[in-house]
Amino acid sequence: MTTMTWKLMGISHYYPKEETGARLTALDRVTFSQPYGKIVGIIGGKGAGKTTLAKLLLNELTPSEGLVLGQTEHPGQFELPPRKANERTGEAYVKQQLVQWGIAKKKLPELLATIQLFSELGDRFQQKLSHYSQEEKAQLAISLLLHVAPSVIYLNEPLLTVKEDFHIKVFLRLELLKNLGSSIWIETDTIKRIDRYCDQVVWLEFGQLQKHGDITEVLMSYYDYYFQIQRLSMPQQHQFWQEGYETQVEDMDESDELVQGEESVISEIEPATLLVKEEIPEVSGSADRPEESETVSRRHRQARPLTSSSPYWLLGVGGAILGSLLILTVIWGALNAKARTPLPLTGAASSVQPKESQTVSFSSAAPMMISQPAHEASVSAIPLPDVAKSDLTHVVTSGETLEQIASVYGVSVSDLQAVNQSTDPTIYAGETLALPQGAQKLVSSSESVSDVALPSTSEVPENQHIVTQGDTLYSIARRYGVDVMAIQQANALQTEQLTIGQTLRLP
Repeated sequence: MTTMTWKLMGISHYYPKEETGARLTALDRVTFSQPYGKIVGIIGGKGAGKTTLAKLLLNELTPSEGLVLGQTEHPGQFELPPRKANERTGEAYVKQQLVQWGIAKKKLPELLATIQLFSELGDRFQQKLSHYSQEEKAQLAISLLLHVAPSVIYLNEPLLTVKEDFHIKVFLRLELLKNLGSSIWIETDTIKRIDRYCDQVVWLEFGQLQKHGDITEVLMSYYDYYFQIQRLSMPQQHQFWQEGYETQVEDMDESDELVQGEESVISEIEPATLLVKEEIPEVSGSADRPEESETVSRRHRQARPLTSSSPYWLLGVGGAILGSLLILTVIWGALNAKARTPLPLTGAASSVQPKESQTVSFSSAAPMMISQPAHEASVSAIPLPDVAKSDLTHVVTSGETLEQIASVYGVSVSDLQAVNQSTDPTIYAGETLALPQGAQKLVSSSESVSDVALPSTSEVPENQHIVTQGDTLYSIARRYGVDVMAIQQANALQTEQLTIGQTLRLP
């Protein structure tokens, strides 16, 4: 089985909008790693960036920014036969495609017979494609792709308009190819059955990677995200999506104005700089050339103030240059922040990442920070039901979940979230949770309810690490001699942010 791995690092891609002079951000700083030998689902709303991601995976596109590792020279994409092939028979079309894939001629007859049998087309395999229905074309195309068996397969499931029994047959074949090491990506709108055939999921919204990893965890955040949106009124939903799409469009005029402003400031500074560097020529006086002597005298009189106070004058020019550069830096930062406004989120799981959380840092100096999305208040402002608090509190320990805490105290998860005014299912070690009225600790323990000690580092197994003050993924990776992405993959981390007391599995 192959050990190849996809690594997408800081991927951004832009499409120019010539009619408006702006550019569309199709993907915005997407970072994740994915090993081969998996079936990965790709989900997200309209304009999420799924098509652009597909082109990157299929090696049809070079990203505007970032790096993609793991591509192959001959990936396979599920496509229906084009209209120009309608006058060919199914057999002739398949034979032509096999030749283009580099299949040896002596293997063609056997492979053609296998594809015909798998496609269940029978005698129609020898008929023209113009007589095929949409379903028959899909059966022919997917049968061809599955028997060419490329190392990378991209399947747009909505195009797979086949009967349920044939659909099952296709995914059984995909499972076989997965076990042989193929990397299989499936773009789908049928969320309810994605867990039947996918091992992991990539969720995109507005060009951003919202979550990537285990199906159950990703879909829980996905459902919560759209549940919060559906609770809005129709005008609010329309505004939410409109604001999200607008954040993907960046006005290029602002960048042009900034460049012009820099040039104008530089043009104002350059004459003064040249004047400082100019040397005053030495001209010896002559009695028979009074006019030239007078000219030289005037030149010296004009330059004398500059010579006598040149240190102060130089300091003034240097200060003006530094001040101008500082102003330009502030203006650039403001314009960049405006262009990079975080996308509107809906108060879903904290693993739904804002833009700031997806920037890839290759420096070990500081961990990544996550800021609150500017538009999140539009949905998270929905009031939670009022639940009376009890006198009890609970300090979260590493590995605990809301469901476990709720069962310990005999309360519901919804009441526990409501009393803490939070819809976020993610909790962190050391966090203190209020408990709803009527909470009683049902599990007897010698530990205090409100004071649970964090695990001692001396008791941690060799293959684990407990995060302490000042730890970053890079410092931990250096300490144990492992790769940062390997730690992220082993712990299903979507960002580089760590929490004190968090337990990490070491690869």
